[in-house]
Amino acid sequence: MRAPVVVGGKEGRIEEDSEAQVVDEEVAVGEQGEAVEETEEHANRMYARFSPRRKRAIVGIVAYAALLAPFSSSSFLPSIPQITEDLHTSATIINVTVAIFILCIGIFPLVWAPYSGIYGRKPIYVISLPIFALGCLGTALSKSLAALIVTRIIQALGSSPVLSVGAGTIGDLYPKHERGTAMGLFYLGILVGPATAPAIAGILTEYVKPYGFGWRAMQYLLMSLGFSAFALVLFCFPETAHAKGIDVVRQERLQERSEKEGVKVDALEKDEERRRAEMGWVRRQWDRLAWVWLNPLAPLRLLLHPNIAAMSLNSSFTLMSTYSEFPRLRSTLIKRLTSSFALFAAILVPLSQTLAPRYNITNAAILGCFYLAQGVGNATASRYTGRYADWTLKRWLKRRGGVYVPEDRLYAALLGGGFILPCSVLALGWVLDKGTGKVGLAFAVVLLFIDGIGLMCVLTPSNTYCVDVMPLRSSEVIAVNNACRYIVAAAASAFVLPMINAIGVGWTNTFAAFVVWLGCGMVLLTIRFGPQMRAIGTRLEGTVSAGTDLEGSQGEEREKEDVEVPGRVESGVSTVVQQEATVREDEQPREKSPDAKGTA
Repeated sequence: MRAPVVVGGKEGRIEEDSEAQVVDEEVAVGEQGEAVEETEEHANRMYARFSPRRKRAIVGIVAYAALLAPFSSSSFLPSIPQITEDLHTSATIINVTVAIFILCIGIFPLVWAPYSGIYGRKPIYVISLPIFALGCLGTALSKSLAALIVTRIIQALGSSPVLSVGAGTIGDLYPKHERGTAMGLFYLGILVGPATAPAIAGILTEYVKPYGFGWRAMQYLLMSLGFSAFALVLFCFPETAHAKGIDVVRQERLQERSEKEGVKVDALEKDEERRRAEMGWVRRQWDRLAWVWLNPLAPLRLLLHPNIAAMSLNSSFTLMSTYSEFPRLRSTLIKRLTSSFALFAAILVPLSQTLAPRYNITNAAILGCFYLAQGVGNATASRYTGRYADWTLKRWLKRRGGVYVPEDRLYAALLGGGFILPCSVLALGWVLDKGTGKVGLAFAVVLLFIDGIGLMCVLTPSNTYCVDVMPLRSSEVIAVNNACRYIVAAAASAFVLPMINAIGVGWTNTFAAFVVWLGCGMVLLTIRFGPQMRAIGTRLEGTVSAGTDLEGSQGEEREKEDVEVPGRVESGVSTVVQQEATVREDEQPREKSPDAKGTA
């Protein structure tokens, strides 16, 4: 069976219609960016390039690199008093620098992600990780507030790309029925970082301070982690992208030159090779570089897809709840730190702000260890949430008689978003409000562990779904998701403290639980109206998402002949964009609207 594809020209215009045999939801593009006759063998080869063991190693490297951004953010927490004293400023100002860092790691991936589709994944890692390491060195050497702010921005610039490009790497390696498991391991690095960083930072702050390093020791450690991640990527990480847009750009430029000079493209290519053979290695690589300017705000147009907007809001509400999850924890230390407010993109940031005075804990290392409860929950859940999401997708595939619907994966998020996470947030608020003594502390630690499980249950299926429906722009869609998440979370932290002062910690966490349920409602809407949402997004923004029913949302059987449909250019570069995946019925399930079987 043949499936329609769209050929996009410059500026996203449709220049011609083309056909290709496709399997699954992948793009019909060859290794050099050219359109190819896609066969089952070619589609399988894209995922079979690496052995299962090599894939796991690649995921491990990406997860390790993804740990750096949240790790460097939350590691500041135990050191705020010392940094305040060292730089002769206030805790409020130091917290503002943290807020700037959080906003930067949300915004910078919007710039990096589109370029990963042009030049590949590895160049982005190779360029960004040394930037992060140098930013850590600059932070460690900072003697003024201005220097601290600038170097923290450099840290964010270097650490943020992995948060989105890493998800694109997962999409490169695994087909959709295995993607959830790998995504769970990837998000393990992102979520465990905030849980382990304060413990390590607390130990360094407590025991290295007498030697004159103090909070700067943590920055030197982060620098070494950054350089070690760079070495792993440079020597152990292969390029995973299925095709690079830069190959298309080079071919287009040669074609334009051929038409202008009246010389065949083959002759121009041979001339280029002879000319480069006379150059040194560095100059030859520079000469081969074809720079492409991309609009950094272009990925935000993906929010015109209602399903992507709904998933971004779900992720934002899920993490936003964590800013009020431990409000009393926050408020006590805020008084201790000259009434400052904390803006952190981490779940456990406020812990030390109440445990210290309430339970008379003065050792920073012991304080940091309380953060591990959430990390243990994340680590425990990461082993199962991705597999559960994949199992849920397969179960619904069988239940629908072989009809693949991307939204079926989201059923795996309902348990976490509808019960585990909001109930743990709600219970924790009232335990902190009413509980006392060791019993209250024990309950709080248990609820932190449960909360870590709930977070993974929500985020893993939701983000994997985004990659499923936008396989050609996976890095960009995760960058948009992260941007919404960090911006909303930073804004939420501004009103949490006034809410605590007005209604108390218990009712504040009750509101936070309601916010999580609101995000769960977004998931339910996407499950129910997913095909319609994807079709609307295609009409509004242009990118054809996997599974879009272009015949409309009536659930009728789609005709089997090819149809020309609207499309757009990924990242502004001419490429072949698949409209919808269909395969041989006797080999793979084909996509239809869920309404076609009456099972929506």
